Parts: sequence; structure tokens; C-alpha cells
Amino acid sequence: PEPGTPYTSRSSTLWYDSNRRSLWLLSPDDSRLVKLDANSLEQIAWFPLDARPGAMSAAAGFLVIALQSSVQRFDLTQELFEPEITVPCGDPHAIVTSKAANTAWVSCINDDLLVEVELGASGKRKSRRGCRWWASSCRSAIQQAAA
Repeated sequence: PEPGTPYTSRSSTLWYDSNRRSLWLLSPDDSRLVKLDANSLEQIAWFPLDARPGAMSAAAGFLVIALQSSVQRFDLTQELFEPEITVPCGDPHAIVTSKAANTAWVSCINDDLLVEVELGASGKRKSRRGCRWWASSCRSAIQQAAA
């Protein structure tokens, strides 16, 4: 049946983890990362996020999550978040991750930017972490192409 009021709840980006037989999904409605049993679809665990998630990608035992104004890596083995890395744009729309999960590329639809984010080596924390817009000078791809 139709709901009495407009239904606005939504979740985005679902990923199947064949090693752990679980489904991972982002819940932007309540800013959570949710883990489900792949067979029963029962919620196994959920992890609070500091901001509304937009998208995630998976690589090398990590989920890399684009938040409202940052990127955060989640270690699937330890089920722990690494610190957020701020990106210089709002509302990341899509994210692609390198195979080693040490670099991510984030599309920011409101700013027409593609941002490269250095996440650090897998399993290690690098002292130099951060983002750049195609160059160390932190310029957008559009600005660089126009130059």
C-alpha cells in the first residue's frame, strides 16, 4: 500500500563481501555503515558515521566512503574506521579506489570537481595523507584544463 506521507528514506551503495558472506550498505538517512548477513539479511552490526555518506567503493580489504565533505577508509578485517580526510568540495557523488586502497578519486557534483585523495599504504598510517586536485597545488581538473 501507498504510505500516508511521502517516503523519502533511501540507502545507497551496496557491496557484497564474499570472504565474509556479508552485505555492506550505506544508510544516508541515519549516517551509518550497516553490515548484513548475506543469507538472512539480518543486521549483524552498524557503525556510526560523522556525516551523511554519499558513496563507497571496496578494495584491498577496505571500504572507502565518501562523506559530505571528507573521505574515510574502513578496515573490513578489524571493522575499524581510519581518520577522515577532508576534501575541498561538498557532497561527493561517486568514488573510485585504487586496487591497493591507498588512493581514491571523488566526484563532487556541486563543484564540478574530481579530487584525488591519498589514503596511505594499506595497513600502515602514513604521516603525509591528504588530497589534491590533480596537482600538488590543489587545483581542480577544470581549472587545470582551462589553463
